[in-house]
Amino acid sequence: MEEQFAGGIGGAAIYNYGLSASQIAAHYSAGVYGSASLTASRSGSNLILTWPLGTLQAAPAVTGPYTDLGTATSPYSVPLNSAAQMFYRLRF
Repeated sequence: MEEQFAGGIGGAAIYNYGLSASQIAAHYSAGVYGSASLTASRSGSNLILTWPLGTLQAAPAVTGPYTDLGTATSPYSVPLNSAAQMFYRLRF
């Protein structure tokens, strides 16, 4: 029995390499939820990070190495009075 696709295609992309599982998941999430952005705001002496999806990561340098903050949920509060600088990003 031959099956036929009954849906629609909103966009297509051709790559010259195979996508990793995390890249496919990121494409899917962007299509379903829209682009995810990490936003930062200040509340008193705290930095408040918010994001719609993904895993928050942190590193002491912008070049990494980044580690998952597995227990972090949005909104995430970081004290601004710490002496160490920290860089944040999202992993999908």
